[in-house]
Formats: sequence, structure tokens, C-alpha cells
Amino acid sequence: MRYLFYILLWVIPISCLSQSLITSTELTKAQMSSEPIVIEFWADWNDRNKCDFLEQLTDCKVYRICIEDNLELAESYEIKVLPTIIVFNKKEQIKIWKGDLLFKLNVDKQEIQAVVDSIIISKFR
Repeated sequence: MRYLFYILLWVIPISCLSQSLITSTELTKAQMSSEPIVIEFWADWNDRNKCDFLEQLTDCKVYRICIEDNLELAESYEIKVLPTIIVFNKKEQIKIWKGDLLFKLNVDKQEIQAVVDSIIISKFR
């Protein structure tokens, strides 16, 4: 039983880490879709401040990028504060939210969803 516990301790962090991995090539492909994209930049050391409500957003694709694994993406978007959330329409940055000095992001799901909804509505005008 103890060995099973050790195996789970080893496997669970690796599977969590793999969910955040996205390359710049994959991101470029994702930005070509017609759906808005919401990207959260975070780091393992700031895991408690991750925005877990992002999975509840509708009509958009959500990606999490760990800056420790994708430093080139963080540098290309000039990420200086964590967490940072960026909403894209195609390759255009529509809105950006940055964490404060305590690494807290003061944004809620409704505010991000409103930006996503406005992108979708603008396509029908």
C-alpha cells in the first residue's frame, strides 16, 4: 500500500504539469481559430493563486501556460507579474489582467465571460 502512495505522489504532479504545456506553435494554431482564447500565465510556485474558474468559461478556449516550462512565450508577451490572464481574438490582445503585489488576481469569472461574449457578439454586427 505504501508503494502505491509513492507512485501516486510521483504520477499526479507530472499529469498536472502536462496540462499546462503548450508550445508557441500550438498557440499560434489555436489563435487562428474563430473562438476567443483565454490564456492564464502562472508558475508552479504560485499554484495556490491559479484561477480555477477558467474551466467554467463558455464559448472560448482556455489555455494555462506555466512560465517555468515556456519561458519564451512569457517573454514574448512580456509577462512580468503572475498570474496574468490575456483574452485574444485571433492574434489580437483584447484584454489583459495582471496580479497584484501579493500575486492575487482581482478578476472574477463574470468579468472575463463578459469580454468573451462581447467578442462573439461583435462578429455578428
